[in-house]
Amino acid sequence: EGRDNPFYDNYRPQIKFTAEKQPVTCTVRVPGSTEKVEPGQTADVALNCSEKFRSLVEDRSFVVMEGGRKVAVGKLK
Repeated sequence: EGRDNPFYDNYRPQIKFTAEKQPVTCTVRVPGSTEKVEPGQTADVALNCSEKFRSLVEDRSFVVMEGGRKVAVGKLK
């Protein structure tokens, strides 16, 4: 599992939030001080989602999907 190559600012994957049945499309904004995020690297990013979603207070985790394949995991702050 995971990406084979880095991603850059404006990356638009499908995000599957724990409380949702279907993934939503989100734009991933990489901080200005970071050019790219390499596979296996941990980074704080911003998500701009095109649809509303629910987040559970006790579990704010999500999975990043590409072509139906899990490529990353994260947690809302």
